[in-house]
Amino acid sequence: MKAIYTFIDNHGAKVYIVISKIRKVALSLGSIILEFDNGDTETYDVENGNEILKEILNSLEEFYK
Repeated sequence: MKAIYTFIDNHGAKVYIVISKIRKVALSLGSIILEFDNGDTETYDVENGNEILKEILNSLEEFYK
């Protein structure tokens, strides 16, 4: 069970996300949109949005098992 999820955005930056802080995740126009438990929203432009969305959802499910 990983507590941190990592991916690379379109700008080549490595992004680290704490799984337990995510409250909402969405995919819009190929971008990943994350809402955190403190109400902050972040949008990440990625090339493979569907794949990253599936990986984040799988990480969330595994974390909360």
